[in-house]
Amino acid sequence: MSIQVHDTTSFIVTMVDQSGVAEDISQSLEKYIKLKSAKGGVVTEYAADFVTDGTDGKLTYTATPTDLDQFGDWSIQSRVVLSAAQWSSTVGEFRVEYNL
Repeated sequence: MSIQVHDTTSFIVTMVDQSGVAEDISQSLEKYIKLKSAKGGVVTEYAADFVTDGTDGKLTYTATPTDLDQFGDWSIQSRVVLSAAQWSSTVGEFRVEYNL
C-alpha cells in the first residue's frame, strides 16, 4: 500500500538508543513529529502522541489531507523535550505518490 497526495495516514516513529533499543520517553514534556516536504524542503513540526505510554519509545501523528500536499520523497523525524535534554530520532524517508 502506498501513501497518496492528500491522504490521511498515521505515522509511528520509535526512538531508539545507539544499540537499537527503544528509549523510555514517558517523561517527555513535549513530543513532536516533523515532516519535510518533497519540494521546497519545508519542515513542519506537529504535536505527537504516545502510541502506548512512552516506555516503548513510540510516538504517533496522523497526517491530515492538507499535510501531505506534494508528491515525491518526504522526510520524517521525531523530537522529544525532557526536563534536562532534547532528543531527536534519526531521519526517515517515505514516498508520497500523486493522484489522477
